[in-house]
Amino acid sequence: MIDRLRTLSVRPWARDLMALALLTAFALASGGFLLRNDLFIYGDHPGQFMRLWVPLRVTHRLLGWNPLWYAGYPELQFYPPGFVMLGWALDWMALRQLPPFLLYQLLLFGAYLLPGLTVYLLTSRVTARRWVGLVCGGLALLFPELWGGATAVFVGLVAERLAFGLVPLAMWAGWQALHARRRAGWWLIASLALAATLLMHPFHAAAPLLFLGVAALMQPSRRRLLGELALTGLLAVGLTAFWWLPLIVRHSYAASLLRADWHQTLDWLFGPSVRPYYGIALLTLPAIWGQRHAAAFRFVASALLTSGLLMLLILLDHQVLIGRLGVSFLDPVRFSAEVYLMAVLAAGMGLACLPLWLSQKGWGGRGWLAGGLIGLATLIWLGRPFLSLVQDQRDPTHFLSQARQEFPLDATWEVLRADAGRVLFTSYYLKLGDMPTALKAATPYFVGRPTVGGTFSHWSPVARYLWVGEKGATLLPGRVELTDDVSLAGRPWPEWTDSDLFDLCHRLYVTTVVTTWDDLNARTFLDRAPHFQSDYSNDRFVIYRVLDPAPALVEAEGAMVAPLRIETAALELAVRDAEPGAVLHIRITDYPLWQVWAGKQRLSHQADELGLMQIALPPGSYTLTLRYRPGLAEQAGAALSLASALLWLLGRIGSLGGSCKC
Repeated sequence: MIDRLRTLSVRPWARDLMALALLTAFALASGGFLLRNDLFIYGDHPGQFMRLWVPLRVTHRLLGWNPLWYAGYPELQFYPPGFVMLGWALDWMALRQLPPFLLYQLLLFGAYLLPGLTVYLLTSRVTARRWVGLVCGGLALLFPELWGGATAVFVGLVAERLAFGLVPLAMWAGWQALHARRRAGWWLIASLALAATLLMHPFHAAAPLLFLGVAALMQPSRRRLLGELALTGLLAVGLTAFWWLPLIVRHSYAASLLRADWHQTLDWLFGPSVRPYYGIALLTLPAIWGQRHAAAFRFVASALLTSGLLMLLILLDHQVLIGRLGVSFLDPVRFSAEVYLMAVLAAGMGLACLPLWLSQKGWGGRGWLAGGLIGLATLIWLGRPFLSLVQDQRDPTHFLSQARQEFPLDATWEVLRADAGRVLFTSYYLKLGDMPTALKAATPYFVGRPTVGGTFSHWSPVARYLWVGEKGATLLPGRVELTDDVSLAGRPWPEWTDSDLFDLCHRLYVTTVVTTWDDLNARTFLDRAPHFQSDYSNDRFVIYRVLDPAPALVEAEGAMVAPLRIETAALELAVRDAEPGAVLHIRITDYPLWQVWAGKQRLSHQADELGLMQIALPPGSYTLTLRYRPGLAEQAGAALSLASALLWLLGRIGSLGGSCKC
């Protein structure tokens, strides 16, 4: 019996489980404070919570219409929906019993933990040494940078971090396929991981494809392997067509967003907190080579070559696509995460191999001790920025419950609940103490009213107009908060007039304007504007009411119109005595998937200069019906994804029938 227990205790799965438990324990010790039924509100988290809450609890559709920001927008059609899909799956597994805040916080902690687990899986399998995977997984949890690192977790780049954690999974499955005799099953797993990465954040899908392409070139049967890799990538693209095909067709309703210029990108790539990883990766190559472990060395060589290719891609993107051709839909700095990942993988594998290398150089047991101490000291040194970051984020006021006690949030929300119409925020971010937060973006959750402004960088037509003064702007700067209390709709505050702002509020169905005490220019203007009256103020906010005539959601020229029914994706309006040439203005974003019917007659609609819907009305009296329905691109994308899923399933059944050990 004892011998049997000993046999069980050393089985591979038990050792893996112990290693994963150690990584999870470290994640709980450092980031476990996130696991609570409370909302972490630092940075963009309130807005990301809204992206999860609206489809799960309001519209009940993944790519449906979100009426709560910027006069409406199909939010997740233009933002990677993968993290919401993951939240949706978690919600259903919990039988929809999880409170919304706890659901979001579980996703947030999972995003932090995921790279540690997947990096362990990747490196332990490549090297066949679990301690290598443990060191690399720990390093993935310690890495502090914004793009893909721990900072992404705390500022609200949830999908970015999740994609960063999925890339090692795609690399692992592809690496197994490159070295297996029966490869089909592994390629299918790789296609699924690539599809998940595309849905989390499409910029991250380039790295695993590049890595596997480089690794395939090192194999004798490189042509066949590259062909299989191409088919794997195409299958991943097919699985995600339900999202990207409509996105491409409706691309004019989004805009390019560049978060860094050339010099700023270089700062991100070679900043002080990432340079040590590059240095350690290069310095520890001899330790990996000294193991005479061909697979590990090929892996590290492929990783470093991939890192170089990604740097070249960033260079060409900046200097050629953007600088020469004016093509800006690829944000170069977003490729930084996998440059970092390759350095983390190489550095971790080198540190883990160092004790063995020293022992083989004649140091014996002293080599293990010296190498282990050097590796441990290096890990502690590399972990200092991370520990400092975690310590800062443990501030209780970074959670909603404590912030509500420290700042007059509830009183402000109570005042806002007393009115109807949209709320216009004159700035985007809010400072609560020293903490920047996009808490204004969650106003619909707390107040039940839609908003204009108050979010992070956004590219819907109305958001673009409010940001730069042009609904059709094709290129946006990357930090909307730089306009806080400087300008509105691209116009400096001193250039606004009372009548101009009143007209803008009227056309956007804005009945309430909210400023913070930091918005000195906006407050000075509104205090003197006759069409606005201060209703409430405290030591954080000032609330202004838009005076009569009150804005309305619908307004007609040459007809009488009254709302009969207003829902998230449908409106019914009673039109009376419409004259020839009558025009109806509806204060929602004009979008092709809105269908307009006057009885049985289909009407066209178009956008005004703000991006809002206007309709030429036929003469007479009738009921006007507006419905939001999927179009041809949405149906074709869904059909292509379904066909790809069936193909994947057939391939998986076939690979299992062929006894594929994967």
